[in-house]
Amino acid sequence: MILSLLFERPAALAVGCAGVEFVLIWFWLRRRSAATVRGVWIGAAASVALVAMSMAVVTPRERITAVCRELGRAVDEGDMDAVSARIASDFSAEELDREELLRRVTLALTRVRVDQVRLQRLEIEVLDEKRAAATFDASCNVRTAEGFAGALPSRWKLAFRRERERWVVTRIESIPTPPLQIKRVGDWLR
Repeated sequence: MILSLLFERPAALAVGCAGVEFVLIWFWLRRRSAATVRGVWIGAAASVALVAMSMAVVTPRERITAVCRELGRAVDEGDMDAVSARIASDFSAEELDREELLRRVTLALTRVRVDQVRLQRLEIEVLDEKRAAATFDASCNVRTAEGFAGALPSRWKLAFRRERERWVVTRIESIPTPPLQIKRVGDWLR
């Protein structure tokens, strides 16, 4: 919790630092001593340093969140090169290997237009230095040649592996979500 606040949520950290600074200023206004003035200045400097450090440090959880959002944007834009760059060479999902997944995604994106991809409720679990998992809700608008087909909600679980400094997807699972209740990745790509 503390590490999450310090390194993954700079806005919340800034609010907390501002609260501490207001308390220090309140003490200074009440006592007007040299020690309280030093406290205000030290608190301000520490707050700036903490927020700057929080913004500079990128944790594995933040990197994986960024990869999930990058994949969502790539699907929204139909950028198969970006999708391909994030899929591991040994990817597997039920009956799909890497090549079959990319072929079927490309085919699906030629038949339908996916717009306004939104990821919500991202839950990132870092298992160790090389493995992690992300579970999230995704929603998008789907358009076909006939017109607007509707909003499409889904829930996904992705397994990640760290290769050098990059996180790549090694497995994708579809979590059944109302109203469609689709259980297999291959069924999404028909």
